[in-house]
Amino acid sequence: MARTNKASRPRVALALGSGAARGWAHIGVLEVLLQADVPIDIIAGSSAGALVGAAHACGALENLKRRVLELTMRQVLATVELRFSRGGIVTGRGIIAELERLGISGHMEDFPLPFLAVATELVSGAEVWLRHGDVLSAIHASMAMPGVIAPVYRDGRWLLDGAVTNPVPVSAARALGADVIIAVALDQEIALRHRLPEQPEGDPLETLAEYLPGFLAQPLRRILPEVIRGERAPGYVDVVTGAIDIMQAQITRARLAGEPPHVLIRPLLPHIGTFDFDRGAEIIDAGREAARAALPHIRRVIESVREILN
Repeated sequence: MARTNKASRPRVALALGSGAARGWAHIGVLEVLLQADVPIDIIAGSSAGALVGAAHACGALENLKRRVLELTMRQVLATVELRFSRGGIVTGRGIIAELERLGISGHMEDFPLPFLAVATELVSGAEVWLRHGDVLSAIHASMAMPGVIAPVYRDGRWLLDGAVTNPVPVSAARALGADVIIAVALDQEIALRHRLPEQPEGDPLETLAEYLPGFLAQPLRRILPEVIRGERAPGYVDVVTGAIDIMQAQITRARLAGEPPHVLIRPLLPHIGTFDFDRGAEIIDAGREAARAALPHIRRVIESVREILN
């Protein structure tokens, strides 16, 4: 039977992928789609995709964008509250409090469009779809990066990052009844790309040499060139984020091969590191550019599916 009235067009879903700081690209993608009057009926998000998707679903996307554009690295570090806790070096409470201040809150079943956040159960390794209840705890669980953000206890389960099982939740969007799925994947080349907080100018060993007696400073300065030229070994954050990048890229390729979306948008972000949250303007611009390039294909797909449904 042909669909009529509002049902005459296909239901369009966004599957927003994980990617930490690269997730700000979803803001640019959403802006372009909304400005082009591309209908968005369903949103499924994993990790950073859950955060941005929830912001749009509850009407707070513009608030989030303004905050992202003003973020500095100092503010990022103040928000994440670096401290060792059970299961991670970040509790996540500061991030969730910031999201609540931006108006990203409420119960998912009350949102004007269906929204789903993907998480992973720590004990069983099962993929978990969060569709009901408090959106902040759902975002927190979906973003709980292993070894970085402590896992979240929700509904009797310990939950981790959705990227562990489904980095780009095409299957979840399809299960919510989508006819057309537009996926946004943020996996890039594998590299240790995070940027450490800035350090004071000058090499610390050279600074130390300035305060030492001459008979100690002279031999230290003699070996300084060799010390400075030596390659720095990967630190804890390098290893964790590098491993997660590798895992996410491999899982994304496998899942998208088995569950292809109708349209795949891949913003170009090769130089953006895992924690480059203070580079919002260029990340959002990359999302806009990728979405604009995809618009003709999106329109063709929607029209093609409309003809099939009618």
